Amino acid sequence: MPIEPAGLGLLHVWPARRRLVGFRLQLAVLSGFDREMLWLLAERLLRERPGTVNEISNYPSVSFLKDKGELGALARDWAVQELPGSWTTRRCNEIRSSWIFTLWERCLFQGESWLQQAGEDAEWRWTWSRDYGAAETLAAALGVPGPARALRDFVLLDVATPARSAARAFLAHRAASAARPEVVVISAACQDSLNPIKGAARLDAALSQYGNKMHPLWVALSRHVARRSDTADRALLTEAAEAPEKLEPELATGLRYIVRGDILLDDGSEVTLDQLAEDAGVPPLPYLEEIPEDLTEEAEVDVEEPRS
Repeated sequence: MPIEPAGLGLLHVWPARRRLVGFRLQLAVLSGFDREMLWLLAERLLRERPGTVNEISNYPSVSFLKDKGELGALARDWAVQELPGSWTTRRCNEIRSSWIFTLWERCLFQGESWLQQAGEDAEWRWTWSRDYGAAETLAAALGVPGPARALRDFVLLDVATPARSAARAFLAHRAASAARPEVVVISAACQDSLNPIKGAARLDAALSQYGNKMHPLWVALSRHVARRSDTADRALLTEAAEAPEKLEPELATGLRYIVRGDILLDDGSEVTLDQLAEDAGVPPLPYLEEIPEDLTEEAEVDVEEPRS
């Protein structure tokens, strides 16, 4: 969203709540939200505040797993961006975290067969009666009135797309195998962000080798993800997100729909998050934020299986 060219997916490491709000509202459109429902959801999401690491670390309904490798990193990266989020009750977050960890365990680590496994898992999730009850719990807690099917479809899609908030951890574990220059640099930046002791030298080497062979935006974004950006980097990134039409078409498309959060409606018209914020009477979201503080590997509590 968009997925072509493939490099646009790197923009999902862009740290800004604007990106996540735009993504969720586009999912709502795909799920059948009408204009009134979409505006109500937008107002709710635009008024949310992000959780602090201290809050998330002590959240009673999330497990960050004992796994010290990629699965644990994915879970922690997801948690700092998604919690407390729209659902703040213990029950809702038991459902969300249990679904997400099940998806990762069954789909992400299946080698070449993971796409087939993902499809089978998605079909299983959508037809399992227990999950319909859990989805209805999430839909009710969302607090947006509307058709039950649209609300249920939205919460299922929303919970089933954790990659939007775990791209940094995913790319950090693929820094050594990357091929395209921008992927090499952004992957190294993600590794540096999550583990500066091991990742700093790799990012330095990647920037030295590829920094002058790619668009300056990727260089600036890599430094920002690694918590090294300067005033010039942040200005470049903010301007690109605010006015993507000034850049080449392919990159502009990714900036519009991933970073700035423009939303395509069913009738072919578009609405921006700034327009929605104005309608809701709230300040517009920033175009760029700092990388959130990371959770430590030791943060872990038990999580229950969802039940209807």
